Amino acid sequence: MPTLAELYPALGLQQSPQFGGGLLGNQGNPGGNLQGGSLGSSLGNIGSLVALSRMAQANGGQNGGGPNGGVLSGLSGMLDRADNTPPPDTTPPGNPPPGDTGGLSELERARLAIGRVESGNRYGITGPRTRYGPAYGQYQVLETNVGPWTERWYGRRLTPQEFLASPEAQDAVFRGQFGSYLNRHGNVQDAASMWFTGRPYSVGRTRTDRIPGVYSGISGEEYVRRFMQGF
Repeated sequence: MPTLAELYPALGLQQSPQFGGGLLGNQGNPGGNLQGGSLGSSLGNIGSLVALSRMAQANGGQNGGGPNGGVLSGLSGMLDRADNTPPPDTTPPGNPPPGDTGGLSELERARLAIGRVESGNRYGITGPRTRYGPAYGQYQVLETNVGPWTERWYGRRLTPQEFLASPEAQDAVFRGQFGSYLNRHGNVQDAASMWFTGRPYSVGRTRTDRIPGVYSGISGEEYVRRFMQGF
């Protein structure tokens, strides 16, 4: 599966800064955002910027604040700066503020690191369709795994849409499944490689998620490197 950062050019989209290291992964939906500086200078004055942002927010609703917000998301961010008001707290439920991992267990640190790599830690993301179906949620669980994994780790078999709508179920599935990898292999590198490739690092490091004719892919080695960077 492609990374969010590398899939943007293939789809003709511009990458949002908040998704700088995100993956779509083996286990979301790419979106875009505007760089505030370049648009602000092209508008020429702050009055035009505020007016345009207000109009965009009125037409776009809450979509402007999400991963698919594109123009609306960029304008809203610039408006916050123009009004000198702090940006809203967009930390997903169940996640501490970015960079705040003090006192967390190894499994919880891994949960946040995988979430950053896979989706930018966003619960509501759906990945592109693959031969296994789309991947869903913060940890990009493949469609074929949603039913059995929710039944095993959440106690109730969910449909993909039910799973997507439940941060609680997504967290329970990650903790259960990734935790089983961690218990089996004894280290986070092998567990992360299992999440991405289905194999421990010694085998999975050379595997890629290449999609012929669409995306050149990244290796298991690169995935684990990105995971460890956030861990």
